Amino acid sequence: MDPKTSLETCENALRELMQYRYRAEIGEDWLATVSNSDQRRSWKMRHDAEQKVRPGVASLPPLGLAYSDLTDLVTIARKYWSELDGALGEQEMTLPLLVRFDELRNSVAHNRRLVAFERELLAGIAGQIRNQVTIYMSSQDPSGEYYPRIESITDSYGHTFTPSDLGKNEAYNARVEWEITVGVGEQVRFACVGTDPQGRELVWELTHANIGYCPPYLLEGNEVEFVWEVGDEHVRWNPTVVIEVGAKDAPHHRYTKFDAKVDWAYREVRPAQA
Repeated sequence: MDPKTSLETCENALRELMQYRYRAEIGEDWLATVSNSDQRRSWKMRHDAEQKVRPGVASLPPLGLAYSDLTDLVTIARKYWSELDGALGEQEMTLPLLVRFDELRNSVAHNRRLVAFERELLAGIAGQIRNQVTIYMSSQDPSGEYYPRIESITDSYGHTFTPSDLGKNEAYNARVEWEITVGVGEQVRFACVGTDPQGRELVWELTHANIGYCPPYLLEGNEVEFVWEVGDEHVRWNPTVVIEVGAKDAPHHRYTKFDAKVDWAYREVRPAQA
């Protein structure tokens, strides 16, 4: 993977693990406990700056770890490692890898070219952290050790689904609703990220609920992007896009023919103006 992808992979894995473990061990006020006022002030500044330059985005991530960088995450992990060691292992083994990654983060963030061994080092560390978090999170759900799961879906309007705030059943068969009216002729994109504890190729399917038969839209890979071309056949109240993921060629799935699913509903698809 390229350095930017390595950085995003490592940061997102740490954010997911921290949110899950700190909430479980500390409670709902975990963020105020593990972060300091300077960090939270910096996160708010980043959030406010993004809000100003992205006026067409309906929803931005909530304040918190979404606006942290790797330096913030390493600082928090160093102080509150015991809550994370079930996934990341002994601090003496894993923390030095994160520290070395963070030392190279500034070069990646400012698009400075890394030499080959540095790129390979970042990819290796990011892959290790992602795999450790995936294996741990899967172990929290016995069936999760075998079946793939959706890590995130983000649409063109900035709405994002992540399963970490949901219960086990909801996380694998979820429904989200957004107060957005979509027009015929528009394109809506869905960036989807998934993972499989067994390392199998993922197959994604996008269909539409309640409009009669339509051929499925299929893509393969851990990270894919669907493009929904909104047509007259989609005009209705509460239109729902159904996104499913499953392990390719697997003989069994969590739910008959898929392993995880999100029903993605908008308020309305309006017809084109005459």
